[in-house]
Amino acid sequence: MTATRELIDAAPISRLQIRVLIVCIFANMAEGYDILSMSLAVVPLADVWDLTGTQTGVLLAMGPVGMAIGAMVLAPLSDRYGRRSQLIVSLTLITIFIGLSAAAIDMTQLAVFRLLAGVGMGGMLPILTITVGEFAPVSRRPSAIGILSVGFPLGSAVGGAGAAVLLSYTGWQSAFILGAVLTAVVCILVVAAVPETPDFLLAKNTAETRRKLTQVLTQMGIDPDRDIRPSVTNSSSGSHDAGFAIRSSQMVVVALLFLVAVTTYYFSGMWLPKLLVLAGMTTDGGFSGVLVLQLGAAASGLVLAVLSTRFSLFTLITVFAVVSAVLLAAFSVVSSNLVLALVIAPFLGLCQCATSVGVYALVPALFSADNRTAAMGLGIGISRIGMILMPLGVGVLIDMSWRPEAIFQLMIVPTFLSVALVYHLWRSSRHIAFRRPQQVSTGGTAETSDVSA
Repeated sequence: MTATRELIDAAPISRLQIRVLIVCIFANMAEGYDILSMSLAVVPLADVWDLTGTQTGVLLAMGPVGMAIGAMVLAPLSDRYGRRSQLIVSLTLITIFIGLSAAAIDMTQLAVFRLLAGVGMGGMLPILTITVGEFAPVSRRPSAIGILSVGFPLGSAVGGAGAAVLLSYTGWQSAFILGAVLTAVVCILVVAAVPETPDFLLAKNTAETRRKLTQVLTQMGIDPDRDIRPSVTNSSSGSHDAGFAIRSSQMVVVALLFLVAVTTYYFSGMWLPKLLVLAGMTTDGGFSGVLVLQLGAAASGLVLAVLSTRFSLFTLITVFAVVSAVLLAAFSVVSSNLVLALVIAPFLGLCQCATSVGVYALVPALFSADNRTAAMGLGIGISRIGMILMPLGVGVLIDMSWRPEAIFQLMIVPTFLSVALVYHLWRSSRHIAFRRPQQVSTGGTAETSDVSA
């Protein structure tokens, strides 16, 4: 594993790596739209099926319930069967059950189909991150993950704009039909253009996987027979992880950080159209609000990829979280004013999404290769608990006659909690970094954390 990884880290970026990243971005775009599709469809559905706030919350929560199951059950199967095969399985599940959602005749059927589609979504997201990370050089992983994250909000914005046009002329079913078509196209792209990752092939270490590994390395312009010596430069360049364990207090903090960061971001994407309508806007105004929010979020990955080369992920997550809290407070004041809401929404989307993406990028920096997949799946699975409880809770608050501005203000609390959690992880990683020089004096190998990468 070490020699192959060093070959990849030392080689220039190849066309294959770029191709894999682009296809994974398309897959992330499809997932971004698939999740938004329920938020768009629920506005006309609430009138057609006469849904209460609580019933609306149940429909919005079904997808995250399935995603939690998929992240903790389906995604780990990629360690046994491969990243590529499980990615195809996940995309197939999404295509089938998003398509069936358009044929639902009542709330129960739609809830079941959204649950099963969510299983596929939950299985896909960790695998996308792992696939991109295992093809990328270690030093460029944060940037690659940041670029990958652009796909999710971009898919929400572009796909949502198309769905909004369809919804204005057709019924709510068109939102799901569009999602099924887009996901099917992405599944075909994965089958045609994404090979198995080098790390997985080498870990299996059979005659067949060694042959495929040679083919993949050759496609990347790498001579698999080249002899490379481990160097001191590699071990001190900031490309090593902090080495947190799965069974540790740090893992608990990471899981909580996933929970609060992802929940606040999804709150805006899920509930913004409905809350803006309740605040006095038209339905078109509510759609416009969430679309510009996602446009701002689409820029977050690129912003984070650039800034992560100069500032630590801890610093970036903290700053973006604090600004998100300020913008939530401002949004609560202007939520009934379309012009001001559309001005603030893209900046809110950028900061909230950048906070969430920063948390995803922290996992490769905090955990070693032998437990990184488990940490990512566990963090994502736990974050879906917030995505389940949040729409249900907001729906109950709406039925209790809470004003939209009060709900926006309530979400400031978990935003500030993420700052405290990031500070704890920063202290823990510094403690490990201080201990490593002692390992050198006792004959150990010096390593440094890549959390500043």
